[in-house]
Amino acid sequence: MSVGRGRRTTTTPDFLPTKDVLAVIAAVLRIVAEAWDRVLRDGALNEAHRHDEPATAGLLRHRMILVERERKPRLPRMRIKPEVGVTAEDQETVVGFIDIEIIYSLGDDPDLRLECKRVSSSEDDDPKRLAREYVGQGVLRFVGKYGLGHARGVLVGFVIDGNVAGAAELVSQYLTTYLNDPPHVLCDWTQERQFGPHRNLFSTRHRKRSGGPIDLLHLFLPFPVLRTTSPLL
Repeated sequence: MSVGRGRRTTTTPDFLPTKDVLAVIAAVLRIVAEAWDRVLRDGALNEAHRHDEPATAGLLRHRMILVERERKPRLPRMRIKPEVGVTAEDQETVVGFIDIEIIYSLGDDPDLRLECKRVSSSEDDDPKRLAREYVGQGVLRFVGKYGLGHARGVLVGFVIDGNVAGAAELVSQYLTTYLNDPPHVLCDWTQERQFGPHRNLFSTRHRKRSGGPIDLLHLFLPFPVLRTTSPLL
């Protein structure tokens, strides 16, 4: 079984049992977490990145490629692709652009898709707008478009004010209270623990238009906390 793929094709055979699929997802999450640590250690972020989602996603993706190349053993070997167009069922109409695709099986079809969004808990960053965009342009787009033929997906939240708990609470409330009509949330926002010790990993389950479920993982990556300089007394 390929990650998230609910159909068989001659070019992408169902070659992994579920337990191995989950192991691959765990490996991808570790790659993302390590890549973000490198972004922070390298000092690659600047103030502009708090407002530039594509540039931040590009930094993350570049470090992911480096981390993946250093894995030992590289089993399975993963291809990490940059922003690409996602097509509808007709395979011609582009319905959106996904930030990162992971391919580890035969062929060129993606096995796992990652979409990046900014989130915040601070009123100074208009958190309701960011929460609304995370749900509307992230979660709902995954459920309705990016999740076609997939049973799993990953949303990466760049926490631009560094407050993961506050941002997660805001997104959770917005998801279940304001944007669940018609009902699509099958399992509410939950701390996810089956993929290793990720403190900032959450999960939800949703109903796709086709009626089948899709499980979404939400990995929140905090920016450095903004520090204000106190006047000397």
